[in-house]
This record gives sequence, C-alpha cells and structure tokens, in this order.
Amino acid sequence: MNIPDRIRLTLFAGLAALGLGACAQPARPTVPTPRLLLSPAQLQLAPGEVATLVARPQGGEAILFHVDWAVVEGPAAGRLEATDTRAEDGSYSARYRAPATGAGPFHIKAWLREFPAAEASVDVQIKAASP
Repeated sequence: MNIPDRIRLTLFAGLAALGLGACAQPARPTVPTPRLLLSPAQLQLAPGEVATLVARPQGGEAILFHVDWAVVEGPAAGRLEATDTRAEDGSYSARYRAPATGAGPFHIKAWLREFPAAEASVDVQIKAASP
C-alpha cells in the first residue's frame, strides 16, 4: 500500500468514526408545507352587504407570500376588492360586496401566488331581500 492509499484509508476511517462516511447525507431541515387559513369560513349576507375577509399564510416562509383572490362564479356573484398590502401579522384582507340580486351559493377563493396548491375558500349565501 502506498502513502496516498494510507492517507485515504485513514481519512475514510476518521470520517466513518464521526458518522460522516461516504454514504452519509447531511440532515435537511424540515420546512412545513405552506397553507392558507381564510376567515370567516362562511358568510350569510343581505343583497349589497359588505364583508371583510382575512387570509393568513402559514408554514415555512409562506408569511412572505402574496395572496390572490377570486369570486369563483364571476362578477355576477359579487365584487371583491383585495388589498395588495400585507399586514404586520402577514395576513391579507379583501372586501366582498354581495350582489344586489341572486341567492348563491357563491364561493370566494384565495390562494398563495407563490404556492398555488395552498388555497382556501369561503361559502357565501345571500339572504332574501326584505319586502
């Protein structure tokens, strides 16, 4: 055995003793999967009534992500005005105005722009107009 082989074997034995052998992989940190919490989960509104929704990104670096919003059934199901500014707690808000006509149910969907699989929705029911 020549000197470079001895050095290699000594080095390998030392690494193996430390648990750092050739097959050892460095531990990877576990990062929680991003998710989105939306509140309230349900709305019951009068025609034309306004409600505020709050979306809270969670998990990993999701608090730094942006939230996008949509009324699933389109403009006839109400109007949504989302803020593009993140609050200090990392949440985003949107104001929903119920349509003047139509009973629903309607659905408001929010998702993380950087991780679209993290989504949440709100069910909206419009109360019958009072005579």
